[in-house]
Amino acid sequence: MKFKFVISALIASMSMNAFALEGKGFKILSETIESSPGAIGGFIQQSSSSKPYVYTWSLAHNADGHPHQNVRLWGNHSFNVNNYTKEKQIYTYKYEITCDGQYFRKIDKVQVAPGGFLTDSADSFLYTSHSRAGSWTINVITDVTGESSNNHSSNGTLRIN
Repeated sequence: MKFKFVISALIASMSMNAFALEGKGFKILSETIESSPGAIGGFIQQSSSSKPYVYTWSLAHNADGHPHQNVRLWGNHSFNVNNYTKEKQIYTYKYEITCDGQYFRKIDKVQVAPGGFLTDSADSFLYTSHSRAGSWTINVITDVTGESSNNHSSNGTLRIN
């Protein structure tokens, strides 16, 4: 089981940049991935085929496990940004999954040219283990800030029996 867990984490980390952001007239200004100490998780880019319009979306999935067992928590993120102005616009977007003080967070800064648009979606995951039975809230957040801003959050439940 531990070997499978390590292999999954390695594959996920190698495939994080396998898919690129989609759109036209944009460039990435910075990329950051953060985590709480000892956290194992990440983000897997997904290809998006949605039509461009402005929105953010998140979904947290419930999870179940047993004490001292690694449990995979996961969420989905998506956003679209359109620049209908005649000026370049800079946006920062954040994907985050958290549970009981553990987190994985991706923060990217992008520039969108006049008439440009950007769309992206990703799955987030976080492995966690608890020593006792109980339930904890899983939070999944998608946040976009810039010339205009929007965010969406979703909650799920981790149950340890």
